[in-house]
Amino acid sequence: MSENPTSADLIARLTAVPGVDSVSVDGDALWAEAPRLDVAALAAAMAELGLRFVTTTATPLGPDGETTVIHHWVSEPTLVNVRTRTRNGRLDSLAAAVPAASWAEREITDLLGVAFAGHPDPTPLLLPAGAAPGLLRAAMAEPRTAAPAPVSPLARP
Repeated sequence: MSENPTSADLIARLTAVPGVDSVSVDGDALWAEAPRLDVAALAAAMAELGLRFVTTTATPLGPDGETTVIHHWVSEPTLVNVRTRTRNGRLDSLAAAVPAASWAEREITDLLGVAFAGHPDPTPLLLPAGAAPGLLRAAMAEPRTAAPAPVSPLARP
């Protein structure tokens, strides 16, 4: 497409991607929920629409090893977010079709231990050779507690 697609075009095309269950609008952003996303079909749809890949982010769902992964795309002024999740700690790689996703996926592997099947270069990005992936997974999956207020020796009643 030579000009930016309309929101209706984006919604229709996202809804047609295998694994996308729903698409909602939140301001200038679209959110696609895709628990069983066909990553290759998503890459093809975004390329066909002329969207630019922004990044991929992830958050662990808990200590069981599953992770929410969100692929972010832009078609000015609309941000398109496609939320999926790992299955057995794995997800197909977007980097095979979208090289710009490579470093984000490698970082997610290093920090959260997600295995991206079919990644063209699965070498660690941040961790030294031989280190186990998932450096931050345990810390991020634990329930957060509020830290006590800092006590300064200068604070006096």
